[in-house]
Order: sequence, then C-alpha cells, then structure tokens
Amino acid sequence: MDFKGIVLVLTVFCLLSSVHAAKCSQKKPAAAIDWGLFKGEWYQYKSFGDGFHRTFSRCLKDVYVTKDDSSSYREHSYMTRLLPIHFSSKNLINVISTSTFTLKSNGWFSSDVTFTLLDADYSNYAVLWSCKDGLFKTSESSWILTKSREPQFSLDTQQKLEASLQKFGLSLAQYGDVSQSSCN
Repeated sequence: MDFKGIVLVLTVFCLLSSVHAAKCSQKKPAAAIDWGLFKGEWYQYKSFGDGFHRTFSRCLKDVYVTKDDSSSYREHSYMTRLLPIHFSSKNLINVISTSTFTLKSNGWFSSDVTFTLLDADYSNYAVLWSCKDGLFKTSESSWILTKSREPQFSLDTQQKLEASLQKFGLSLAQYGDVSQSSCN
C-alpha cells in the first residue's frame, strides 16, 4: 500500500471512531463554569472521538483567556506527530449557558463547536464534551484536560475523575492518550 492509501485508511479510521447513528444524549452538569478558575493553560491528556488529533498531533495545549472587556477566547496549539511543525488557532468564546460555550472559528474549513464542561476540580482536571447531530450521523467527542503536561493524579483525584465520568455514562477506558512528549 502506498502513502496515499495509508493516509486514506487512517483518515477513515479516525472519522469512524467518533461518528455513530444515534442522537446526542443530553448531559447536564450540576455546576456552572467558574471562568476565573478555568482560564489559563490546559493540556489535552486523554480524548475520545477526536481520533484525527490523537493520531496525527501531539503537544495539544489550550489557553483560555478572559480580557478586561469581558470577551474571552481560546488559543489552541499543537505539533504534528511526524514533523516538528507547530500550528495554532484562536477562537472567540460565546457563552451559551452556565456550563456550555461555543468556540467561534474563522476560516474556510472550520466550523463552530459547542462544548459542555462536565466536571472540573480546576487544579488537576477538567472534562469537556461535545456532540453534534447531523443529518445522517452524530459526532461525539470528549477531552480530559489537565493543568500539567504530564499529570500525576493522586488516588483520590483519579477516583473523583472516574466517578465523574461514570455519572455521565462515560468511562476512562473510552479515552485514548494524547501525546505530550517532545514538546519543546
């Protein structure tokens, strides 16, 4: 199989990992986002449904910024896995509800994405979830963000994270590691 065939197979695999026929389930977090605690640097630790980034990218980092004029945005950066090429984007945050926000994207091939903060202890982890119903398919993704590039969770924090995921019908086993190696 040549290079184009390998890329095609990997792309199809990544798409299939997050697309299914069911409708989005409703996940209703109990707590509102504390933007004062949520702002700052977050590293993508684990994800599911986001097979493209997990397969082809590493060193994924999000910085949430709140400005004095009460506007907020996210700076998203990552490197390709094969070559040390850096990419970044900046998205305006539009708050929809106490626990849900949309990232507004600019560009030809981008679309707005709505996220729900399922849970966060703000000093160790945050769990984001996104689901979009399409005409024939549903695309569901979730990310576990951490405050450090290589987190060392205490047993108590690990148990809280797993209990939180379970409360929303998710399991840590569904998530794959996001590479944070060789990021400098």
